[in-house]
Amino acid sequence: MPNESRPLEMTCLVRHSAKQVHCQIDDAYVLMDVESGEYFELNRVGGRIWREASSEIAIGDLIDRLYRAFEVERATCESQVLSWIEKMRDLGLVEVTYE
Repeated sequence: MPNESRPLEMTCLVRHSAKQVHCQIDDAYVLMDVESGEYFELNRVGGRIWREASSEIAIGDLIDRLYRAFEVERATCESQVLSWIEKMRDLGLVEVTYE
């Protein structure tokens, strides 16, 4: 089963894809997919996830860090982070490795 269709697990590792370039503007990031030329803007929370994924990080560890950094319920944090990673993986902007 290709990684793009597998459900995410807390032990999966996530990191930036090599097919993007990005720059930081204040707390936000602008990404460009180098293959398609499409641009994407990340808000403050998305930018924080992006910074954390600059090197491989386990999804569970990422959620733990964000949960401590932002005032949000644990289940909400987990759901939103998983959704964000799936969307970014579908766009080819992050890579997910299964252990």
